[in-house]
Amino acid sequence: MSGELNSVTEQDEALPEPGRRAGGRFARFAASILGGLLLASAFPPLEWHAAAWIALVPLILVARSSTPGAAFRWGMVYGLAFWIPALAWLSALSDKGIPFLVANLLWLCLAAYCALYVAAFAMTASGLFAVLDDG
Repeated sequence: MSGELNSVTEQDEALPEPGRRAGGRFARFAASILGGLLLASAFPPLEWHAAAWIALVPLILVARSSTPGAAFRWGMVYGLAFWIPALAWLSALSDKGIPFLVANLLWLCLAAYCALYVAAFAMTASGLFAVLDDG
C-alpha cells in the first residue's frame, strides 16, 4: 500500500503546477526569438504595423508558463531579438568617424540595456500569473 502511495506522490511531483504548461526550452527560445523579430518587423524598414498586435503573444505565453526567473531570461532573449534590429541604424555611426568596433559595441550595449525592460516586464507578468493562478 505504501509503495502505491509513493508512486502516486512521485507522479504528482512530475506534473507541472496548475496554470503552468510543460514546454521545452527550444519552444520557449523559438517563441522568444520569433516574437521579438515579429515586433521588429512592425518598425522601419518593413513597417508591418499589424505585426505589433500579435508580437507580444509569444512573450506573454512564455511568461505564463515559466517561473519569474526563467521569464526574465526569456524576456531578455525576446528583447534582444527586438532591440538589435530596431537599433541597427546605430551601426552607421562607424561612417561618422567612430571606430567600427566601438560603434557596434555601443549598439549591442544599448540593445541589452533596452532588453532589460522587456525582461523585467516578463518577470513581473510571470509573477502576476502565478499569484492569479493560486488565488
